[in-house]
Amino acid sequence: MKLSSDTLKPDEPFSIYARRKAARQATADQWNKAHILYGNLRLATVALLVVFAYLVFGAYALSPGWLALPALVFVFLARRHDAILQRRQGAERAVRYYERALRRLRDQWQKDGVTGKRFLKADHPYASDLDVFGTGSLFQRLCVARTDAGEACLADWLLSSASPEVIRARQAAVDELRSRVDLREDVSVLGTVISTNLDAKAIQRWGISPAIPDLARLRGMAAVVTLLNLITLGIALFGHRYSFLVATVLFGYATLRSRRRALAMSIGALERPAQGLDLFAKL
Repeated sequence: MKLSSDTLKPDEPFSIYARRKAARQATADQWNKAHILYGNLRLATVALLVVFAYLVFGAYALSPGWLALPALVFVFLARRHDAILQRRQGAERAVRYYERALRRLRDQWQKDGVTGKRFLKADHPYASDLDVFGTGSLFQRLCVARTDAGEACLADWLLSSASPEVIRARQAAVDELRSRVDLREDVSVLGTVISTNLDAKAIQRWGISPAIPDLARLRGMAAVVTLLNLITLGIALFGHRYSFLVATVLFGYATLRSRRRALAMSIGALERPAQGLDLFAKL
């Protein structure tokens, strides 16, 4: 639920934040109801699958092909349920964002966020005297960064002077963001995901690492094994000939065992960097 027409005027931030928090809470409650519904549907589908399995393997009243029906329904429900959970989490993150904003307006922000103590330099001319870092510090009041790099950037700004031109540019950026409430919410919500899932060092290592050998060959082997398994699974379900399925499963297992190290390299090298880069792309 978006309130795109809202603009944050100096005299009404509290009312806007409170209204948007209530709207996001209502959205989270709706997605939570959907979550409960789909969870119950998934349980019912599992129960149906058990009944079908009994009719196929116990009473021999149905063909094994009937097992595909509840299995496909379960896969569909699982994918839909996952999307619902993601939307609920997004709404809940937005609620927390506005709760923190309201605490800041009430001057109750001292228990929120990071203190930045790690950036405190004992020999700095003013950082200790002016409480730039630490509990209740200027850094804690200002910082909404979600990555180590963002926190380091803010700390550097607070520890060093800037030219008048740079100061005016930063003030212009703040003024531009003042009325863009939707944008700030979106960035904050996505930033929460980034802070918990982004491994910047893994991305850096991946960027300078050499190419993975035999990746194209591995992809081709995986496609062949998958196709063979699907064909022999169909033969087993509808033709009651399981020897072909057993043979292709054993062949696939032997193939993966022989290339286990290369597969582990490719999965480990691509999985985490791909996730972090996807988050950056959305941001």
